[in-house]
Amino acid sequence: LVNYGTAVLEGGTFTRSAEASKSPTDNGGNSWYVIDNHGTMTIDGATVTSTGKYSSLIRNIKENEDEAGVLNVKSGYLSNGFITLKNDTAGTLNVTGGTIKSGNQAVQNWSQADLSGGTFKGNVITWSYEEGTTSKTTISGDANITGNVIAVNYDGGSNPAKVEINGGTVIGEISKGTYNEGIVPAEPDAKSSEIQVSGGVFTEDPTP
Repeated sequence: LVNYGTAVLEGGTFTRSAEASKSPTDNGGNSWYVIDNHGTMTIDGATVTSTGKYSSLIRNIKENEDEAGVLNVKSGYLSNGFITLKNDTAGTLNVTGGTIKSGNQAVQNWSQADLSGGTFKGNVITWSYEEGTTSKTTISGDANITGNVIAVNYDGGSNPAKVEINGGTVIGEISKGTYNEGIVPAEPDAKSSEIQVSGGVFTEDPTP
């Protein structure tokens, strides 16, 4: 499903039956998003699944000024073997409910993401480039994350990845990182990314 207008998914099941990917480096000759949203989309009751391990399940992106790039997830079940929700360049992601499950990243955010509800089973990672829009993930309300919350500076640039936590539950670690053929842990005071915690419930003390 490719959307450049307005789409509301209130039910149904969406998948790619011919998905052939085997790993993040092997697309099997046939791998792509199940949903690619450039417009305004609301998921409120639909099921979107894939066993893919190369492409994200859903990409949300704004590539030019004529596009909206807004994805609202209110309820439903979203599951993928790799990244489930990829909020790409200049995209706006709002999650208030639903279940988002991933074997890797439940959310990969390169822009603006507001997670105020929903159940996330997988890592929530905020990434930054040197150029482009500032990336920020806000976690609040009754969002429930079983996985790590990480702020990653992808290219060593001055544009930091930002995470703000003022509510919700995080069952996992909160940390900073950089990227070099994989995520490399960074010190808590590293200027390459920013994490602010003012509320929430945690299984591991976020103070350090």
